[in-house]
Amino acid sequence: IRYIVLLKSVEPLVLYKYNVFWLRFANKPFGLTDFDVYEKHFTVMNYDDEQELKQVDCEEFVSLFEQQYPQFSWSSIDKRSCRMIAELFKSAASLSPPRGLGHSPQARAIYAIDFMLKWDNENTDVIPQMLEVNFNADNRRACKYHPDFYDNCLKALLFDDVSTLPVTDISI
Repeated sequence: IRYIVLLKSVEPLVLYKYNVFWLRFANKPFGLTDFDVYEKHFTVMNYDDEQELKQVDCEEFVSLFEQQYPQFSWSSIDKRSCRMIAELFKSAASLSPPRGLGHSPQARAIYAIDFMLKWDNENTDVIPQMLEVNFNADNRRACKYHPDFYDNCLKALLFDDVSTLPVTDISI
């Protein structure tokens, strides 16, 4: 799962989550064999026109997820995921540069946060597991399916009123 996170300020910490997220799938079932088979070991298929790109809209995913796992609410998983992301940025901003994120009133940033969902040992809880944080990630797919993506991101980063934008404040 890829969330787009907008960092508006470090002091105070102001973070927004773009309300659309992207799912990333490997085209073939994972296994500890055939390490040269790209479609088995990677989930990014949008760089090669020859590769099939599985595109599932996030709203469709939430509906399918809650049908398959009615005991889990996607909104609670989303809140935990956002909390995990906010804690990451809070920790990164707790130290001054070069060991941490420094404050600059002019600075803004767009990050892509990749994570997966892990079931606990008793299968009673779903826990988001952060995999990767990308600064200046490739957002071609976001622009393809949501043409106002960058307009909305820049408005959220540069203006104070985000009430009409598809973003959620996840600051802590």
